[in-house]
Amino acid sequence: MNHDLAADLHRRAEQDQAARQRMLETGDGRDLVRVDADNTAWLKQAIAAHGWLGISLVGEQGADEARS
Repeated sequence: MNHDLAADLHRRAEQDQAARQRMLETGDGRDLVRVDADNTAWLKQAIAAHGWLGISLVGEQGADEARS
């Protein structure tokens, strides 16, 4: 398992959820758009480098976060 990759994925998932919550609270989705774009670009690079981020690579929680 790649613990660094899993930790980065988890951090990004937390940022995504925080941005979604801010959008619900404020009605302003600009931060969510920025976070989504950054996470999408990162995920594409991670998949290109490592293949799909499955359980054996990032653990069960990480694999769930990669699908979300």
